[in-house]
Amino acid sequence: MANGITAACGLALLAAAWSVPAHLPLLFVPLFAYVASLGFSYANAAALAMAPFPSTAGSASALLGTVQLGTAALAGCAVGWLHDGTSLPMAATIAACGVLALMARLALMRGGSESRPSTQEAER
Repeated sequence: MANGITAACGLALLAAAWSVPAHLPLLFVPLFAYVASLGFSYANAAALAMAPFPSTAGSASALLGTVQLGTAALAGCAVGWLHDGTSLPMAATIAACGVLALMARLALMRGGSESRPSTQEAER
């Protein structure tokens, strides 16, 4: 659910940036909603990603942090590469990240519970 809200806020931000590129206050509401919605999914996603690795939680956390920072660096590069003096590249990158996160969540959920290791398997 949180990823759906994040994707919707990202698309609303893109629509606002596309419709009135020079009107900054119009961007505040969807941008605030997008950033606020991230708090719902970050901690839960990190916990679920590290759950299968209880004996190596520190390494799993370090890898997760590296992936997050690497993705943020790529998104920053995309905004810089697409820069045209408007807010559109920022909004497009934010919307793309929200939609990609939702697509990843839906793809992972499609596997169902049979593809997730049980608690006993994760502890081995």
